[in-house]
Amino acid sequence: PGAVLCVVRRSADGESMGEIEYLKAYGHRAILSADGRMDSVEMTEDAVFDLASLSKCVGTTLAFMRLVEDGKVRLTDRVDRYIEGFKAWDSIAEPEKGKRRIAKKPQVVESEDITIQHLLTHTSGLPAFINVQKFVQRCTENGATQDVLRDSLVRHIATESKRLSRPGDKVRYSCLNFVILQAIIEQIAACGLNDFAATEVFGPLGLK
Repeated sequence: PGAVLCVVRRSADGESMGEIEYLKAYGHRAILSADGRMDSVEMTEDAVFDLASLSKCVGTTLAFMRLVEDGKVRLTDRVDRYIEGFKAWDSIAEPEKGKRRIAKKPQVVESEDITIQHLLTHTSGLPAFINVQKFVQRCTENGATQDVLRDSLVRHIATESKRLSRPGDKVRYSCLNFVILQAIIEQIAACGLNDFAATEVFGPLGLK
């Protein structure tokens, strides 16, 4: 609930750092609850902001579109073509907790596959996130290494995560979409996303 506004005048040479014309912090850096009381931390001009999700746009998406450009993958491809066992959406709703499913007349079950485009546009129907703490605890109890942990996460999303809506119906911002996109990139490129992005995107564009 806060921000820092910085206005910088462009330098004469267009390369070096220009002069700061205005710098001011607004609001709060955090609002914490301790012992039932609310304690706020004022925003400061030197606050460092987390821009993690920016990597979805300038990292994963650009890298993926490089593969599309090379004809190695299509936006209309089904995700299960690359991630084995990646389940589709279906119209069978899960019963609410504490309620039993009442037997009814046989219904026609609708099913729809999730595509690459659904992942990129956050319309896959996947949840926004998973409980990371519980997931890691479950995996590390068996002494899972980092690589095993990552493979387990992809498998969890593919086979266990709920499909909350029909693909294409709703926009639900989800980190899980991009976890799967990374896995697909690395499978096709046969290298890590960071290496592929550096070679195919950041290097050619002169990005640092």
